[in-house]
Amino acid sequence: MKATDLMISDYLSYKGQIIKIVSITKKKVGYHTKANECRMHYARLCDCKPIPITPEILENNGWKSMKNGSGDFILTNPMVGNSAIITKTINGYEMSHGAFNGLGIHYIHQLQHTLKLSGIEKVIKLED
Repeated sequence: MKATDLMISDYLSYKGQIIKIVSITKKKVGYHTKANECRMHYARLCDCKPIPITPEILENNGWKSMKNGSGDFILTNPMVGNSAIITKTINGYEMSHGAFNGLGIHYIHQLQHTLKLSGIEKVIKLED
């Protein structure tokens, strides 16, 4: 994973914990361990791992299974009156929404980027 693949607020896995990026350098990402913490912690990018998309994460964030046996999920966006559809493929998932049809996504940070580019304001929740 490279720094250019990431943006502020992306989620990654670091040493078994989920971190939310608050700063990015060429070789490290900064994060906080507690809400409203002033101290910045840093993780080397080579030690971070992307978080795979799972059906449970999608359902916990408002996507509804289309119950057609295909593994497809739909997120209705009442603000713009259309939907984002995530389709299960052999290689992971694809998201379709507006101009983004069949965009391959495999990890949570890719989903976060795709939602942002699609104009869908959605904060992904991984922990309670």
